[in-house]
Amino acid sequence: MGDLLASTTGTGGRDIEFSGFASGARIAIRFACVGVAGAHLVDQSGALVLDVSGCNGTTIYGTSFTATAANRVLRIGVDSTVTWAIAVWSS
Repeated sequence: MGDLLASTTGTGGRDIEFSGFASGARIAIRFACVGVAGAHLVDQSGALVLDVSGCNGTTIYGTSFTATAANRVLRIGVDSTVTWAIAVWSS
């Protein structure tokens, strides 16, 4: 997939900062969650990156986008009880 930029787990919402990629690089995201609600991942400009309607704990969701210098933060918006795992790569 390329260079791993971030890999972490957590519960509730969080901002994830990552760097080490060039503008124009493809950013790939894998995300899984379990809990009572869905999840919304947005970049630092507020643009929707990934929308998960239900966190069932059995599905790994994926998306990718072309990076810009302004896309160095992902905001994970979830209920405070939702547990999640995320990995972010550049290629």
